[in-house]
Amino acid sequence: MDTAPLRATLEAKLAPRTVQRKVTIGMTSLATGVSTLVSEAELGRNLTTLTLASAAIPVVFPPIEYNGSRFVDGGLSSNIVTLRAIDRCHAAGKTDVVLTIVLCSPPIPQVSPETTRDWGFVEIATREYAVASAVLFDHALRYKCAPGVTSPIRTRVFYPGPDAFGSDPLAAINFDHGAEYWSVGNATGPPDEWYYCL
Repeated sequence: MDTAPLRATLEAKLAPRTVQRKVTIGMTSLATGVSTLVSEAELGRNLTTLTLASAAIPVVFPPIEYNGSRFVDGGLSSNIVTLRAIDRCHAAGKTDVVLTIVLCSPPIPQVSPETTRDWGFVEIATREYAVASAVLFDHALRYKCAPGVTSPIRTRVFYPGPDAFGSDPLAAINFDHGAEYWSVGNATGPPDEWYYCL
């Protein structure tokens, strides 16, 4: 897709602004496959291009060139930005961190280890596919604490459901639904809450 209209919108909205808070975005280098983290100092120097790079959804949007390299969406390689945000909160003396996550796909249902012992080929294959899919779309769930374990980091997870935006299967990446997506909050019902363990 042509991202020229998106660049024009970002330039119109972001050019007159400066970064006023601590923020980190991620983008993935096509050359190395490694996630690059960009903080507010660098964002202040090239806000539009770096924002485009962090949002360059693979296959959907073209890569963005920056400093001689081409970059795509940071989530392609890792959602390590979440960990970076937690580190920055701890460095600032915050001891009670709350993450709010809106998922595009439902979280993996939790089952007991005993349950998996009775699974046959179909159940195992189905579970393996669910786990592989979740790793692609939601790295944060890797850090869900085991039952009974607590930490200073609490997580609130919302999943709007497949019908949240009508019949559009690509609603999560459809910018026409941006306002509804960001305001989903408690409208989807109580969140799934759990502790985040590193």
